[in-house]
Amino acid sequence: MLSAALSLLIAVPSILLTTIVSTLYFHYGIDGWEDLVRELKILKFKFDFLWSQRSIKRRNMNYMKIWRNSVVKNGDQIFLEKGKLSYTYNQVDELSDCVGKFLFEKGVTEKSTVGILMTNSVEFVVCWLAIIKLGARPALFNTNLRGNSLIHCLRALDDCNFLLINPEAKRQLDKEIPIDYKLLRITPYIMDFRAKDGGSGNIFGENALSVMRLITDEEHSGKWCGDRKEYDAIVGYLFTSGTTGFPKAVPFAFNRLWSVLQVALIKRYNITKDDSIYSALPLYHSTALCIGLHIAVLSGCRFIIKDKFSVQSFWNDIRTHKATIFLYVGEMCRFLLNRKTTYLPKVEYDTRLCIGNGMGKDIYTSFEKTFKIPQIAEFYGQTECFAFLGSVLKKPGSLGYIPKIKLGPHPYRVIQCDTETLQPIRDYKTGLCKLCNMNEAGLLIVRVGNFGKKAIYHKNNKDVRFLTDVEKEGDEFVNTGDMVEIGSDRSYYFVDRLGDTFRWKGENVSTQEVAFCINKIPKVNETCVYGVTVPGHSGRAGMAAIVVDSEEEFPLSELYSTLSENLPRYAVPIFVRMVHSLETTATYKYKTNQLKQDGYDTSVVSGNLYLVNHSEKTYELMTDEVCAQIKKGEMKLK
Repeated sequence: MLSAALSLLIAVPSILLTTIVSTLYFHYGIDGWEDLVRELKILKFKFDFLWSQRSIKRRNMNYMKIWRNSVVKNGDQIFLEKGKLSYTYNQVDELSDCVGKFLFEKGVTEKSTVGILMTNSVEFVVCWLAIIKLGARPALFNTNLRGNSLIHCLRALDDCNFLLINPEAKRQLDKEIPIDYKLLRITPYIMDFRAKDGGSGNIFGENALSVMRLITDEEHSGKWCGDRKEYDAIVGYLFTSGTTGFPKAVPFAFNRLWSVLQVALIKRYNITKDDSIYSALPLYHSTALCIGLHIAVLSGCRFIIKDKFSVQSFWNDIRTHKATIFLYVGEMCRFLLNRKTTYLPKVEYDTRLCIGNGMGKDIYTSFEKTFKIPQIAEFYGQTECFAFLGSVLKKPGSLGYIPKIKLGPHPYRVIQCDTETLQPIRDYKTGLCKLCNMNEAGLLIVRVGNFGKKAIYHKNNKDVRFLTDVEKEGDEFVNTGDMVEIGSDRSYYFVDRLGDTFRWKGENVSTQEVAFCINKIPKVNETCVYGVTVPGHSGRAGMAAIVVDSEEEFPLSELYSTLSENLPRYAVPIFVRMVHSLETTATYKYKTNQLKQDGYDTSVVSGNLYLVNHSEKTYELMTDEVCAQIKKGEMKLK
């Protein structure tokens, strides 16, 4: 009896091990040790993420609690660095208190929305914190916006009655048509901490700071309403073109982002307070603000602010500031590669990690080898927080990964779609969407439950492309507007952007907004705007096909002036094509596939093609020689 029991005890582990191995191999398809280790790492990541989310909710870790914890831990550590100026966590906290008191005196309350129209600066970050401390919501405006585009954004938020501007942004605005702030019911304030402001008026400088330091918290008790917010409260607004139309205000919260930053970036890449993050990306963009700045807040490291990206000074900046991490977008990486022989050999640097998006497969390997960056954290994300995919496999262009061992339903699907109508291709029997096979490009969609439908866009969600009946009747997904494919390695690979927006110079360009601007010119009958690929450039260059009554009488200089006065520079079309008519689909959408295929090739396009000339402020007839230069990548388009 005893020997039988001992035999059973010895046999149980063997049986159990055999069962586990069989299940892993036959049920989950895990066929090796490396495969198993990767799956276990992803499982651990998911557990860590869910635990972080639970902890944030349980302790109601709102934005201000996380900021104040960071100040307590890292008070005397350098937080912000710009040029030769540096500010500790304590100093930034104290400055934001002063700005908060000033704004409170001017009438900003918990229900207010305060616009920030600033170039990269310490003032930007301080004002951001001050507004959140008051419980109000900062709205971040793109400093490249001009004319009607800027006014559209200012009017998009009814409760935005204050606008904070720094001197650099003001100088840019002064070159344009003046904005009637009274008509918009907005009070502007110039924020310049080093200005001799006299302590009054609409300038907040050294004297105003001194006055605010004299005001104690007891004099305005209860003003710091940000401390009372819920963990998932809306913190502020970013603007995006999304997948359709004009820029829209996207309300965003940090409750999910804290966990993504902590688990997917800080923990995975071992980012500590000894690191320093260099950013030449604009702070009104989510990569710099939401990712870069708040990695610093969570880890206690330095955040180095650069006015704007410069190929000439980039590596010298990295060396001077001893940056161990930098933020990037694809176009930036391409510029650095193109000028590597000019600027790289003179510089030694200690960068161990770069974080960003848009580094295509075509430059990933050469960028990694040329600059000897040990780790590249490439991610795919959207301002609306529909989706976030981070690189799991160290393969050029890979994003995210479909795990074999899943915890709950996977939120992403890639479906077949008509690239002309942008409609999903459905099974004629079931009416459900057709899923793509491996290595087949398709439309990336995200299950609504992954992000919730609450306040995707300010006021309403009518601009969100929801899809129903995808896998089963009644389910609901959102269309990201991006084409991806799933490789045989189970990773996602970005293919192209569809719909009414495209990327150029690291920015989203709304085709509808550009067409609307062109159609205001009296001699224009119709306009179709789209993006075309150009060798040596990331994203797509803007191109407009225009139907006019008489091409000979069409004022090209007026076209340029109308576009440049009302659109940011990156949105002004590089190419213009005159056409007799534009084809449409059955639902009256312009057919763009053939136009994109024709591109700017003078040997293919019938009729005249024009190329933008910013220095002459007009469009000039494009010759075969110029076309050949562009095709060879010998001409850089600005």
